[in-house]
Amino acid sequence: MSNLARRLATVLGLSATLLTVSTTPAFAHTVGGAGATNYESHVTGISPKVAGLSAKVVENGNKLEVANDAGKELIVLGYSGEPYLRISSSGGVEENLRSTATYLNQTRFGTSTVPSTADNKGVEWKHIANGTIAVWHDHRIHWNSTTLPPPVAAQPGQRHHIVTWHVDMLLAGQPVTVTGTLDWIPGPSGLPYDAVMLVLLVAAGALVWRYRRVAAALLVVLTAADVVNTLGVAADRARTSVLGAFGVFPIVDVVWILALVTVGFVARGTRLGWQLLIAVAGWMLIVGGLAELGVLTHSTAPYAWSLSVQRACTAVEVPLGLVLVVAGIAALIPHRRSEAPEPGSPDAAEAIPA
Repeated sequence: MSNLARRLATVLGLSATLLTVSTTPAFAHTVGGAGATNYESHVTGISPKVAGLSAKVVENGNKLEVANDAGKELIVLGYSGEPYLRISSSGGVEENLRSTATYLNQTRFGTSTVPSTADNKGVEWKHIANGTIAVWHDHRIHWNSTTLPPPVAAQPGQRHHIVTWHVDMLLAGQPVTVTGTLDWIPGPSGLPYDAVMLVLLVAAGALVWRYRRVAAALLVVLTAADVVNTLGVAADRARTSVLGAFGVFPIVDVVWILALVTVGFVARGTRLGWQLLIAVAGWMLIVGGLAELGVLTHSTAPYAWSLSVQRACTAVEVPLGLVLVVAGIAALIPHRRSEAPEPGSPDAAEAIPA
């Protein structure tokens, strides 16, 4: 096997490893199966109102969060009216292993296997979290099908009220109901972003073709867009600040550091630089760009800040990521005529002319 083939195999192996990690449920940019969508679910009220008891929909309609600071035990009822979750007055969240909701709520559309012991008769509490806040996936708050509701299917470009949902609870034995609404909100046209991506693709491609080491500067821009894009998703998942969002996706932090290192190697035109460029730019193209394309044409997404920010980042990541991957591959292809490496280059023996 030639040196070029070995290097390309190494790069492809690294890229495949990174992408395998990125597609695991623990990493995925989208949260719990709730990516960009046109469904919007939110809490409209709690009846009766109770001081210290609050609820909100989180993760883009994927989960319901209830905080119980009322100083009393709160029982969340399941789909058959059985005890499902318990938030104690002193802190601590438990789930009932005899409730079918415990198992149905493990998947987006309730396709989990329910054991025969879950008969909704009696309770068997299992501690699952500390504190007074419970967060769980609840099928009552989202559209529980991959098929569009009939009114939406008939007029997808119109706004529709889908359903008013209710989640019943018991606070110290007294009934309490969290009420919310699920609506369909049509997304924006993706044409403006398509135009932006096309312009960036042509402009960046022309620059890199003429001045190959401009790729280093473009990688800085690509990395910045990926940082903003990913931190917004991480902050939404962890319900935290910008600083708190660092570390939510540890592998991404490693990729960003690797990208900064790659900038230096690419600026010097080394083979290692081009090899690393293919890996990090390919990662950002697929995970941060292509995986988030849905946000360009949908009205909601699991993102902590304005969707305009995420749309702009995605529109940058796709064309720049593609240009840089192609540039890296092109730089590794040997040419019949090659110039000598720049004098004084620390990696002159491995340098590729710019």
